[in-house]
Amino acid sequence: MCECSDHWGAAYLGGADPTTPYASPNHGELHGLPPLLVQVGGGETMLDMAVDLAHKAARARCEVALEVYDMEGHVFQNDWSLPNAHVAIAHVAEFSYRCLARQGPMPSQSKL
Repeated sequence: MCECSDHWGAAYLGGADPTTPYASPNHGELHGLPPLLVQVGGGETMLDMAVDLAHKAARARCEVALEVYDMEGHVFQNDWSLPNAHVAIAHVAEFSYRCLARQGPMPSQSKL
């Protein structure tokens, strides 16, 4: 996820190796993953890692969509005062809907 030289990176890892796929999917095998939507802000400190993840997923023949939102930072989608947050969340819904629609109808849930 990060080079983890900072406090929060080290706290996230809890002593784990930063190159383990559990800490960073960029270090793992991506073949066979479900469709991925990678959204990242253009001002995000992990921009390069997000772009690398999308490219690695594409090379592994995963369906992947990469969206870079200029001038946005880390988890910008959580800040509802940003117009791009609304756009990004709408794209998540659209992406999810398209992926689920290809799966066909959902099985009926049994009544309790």
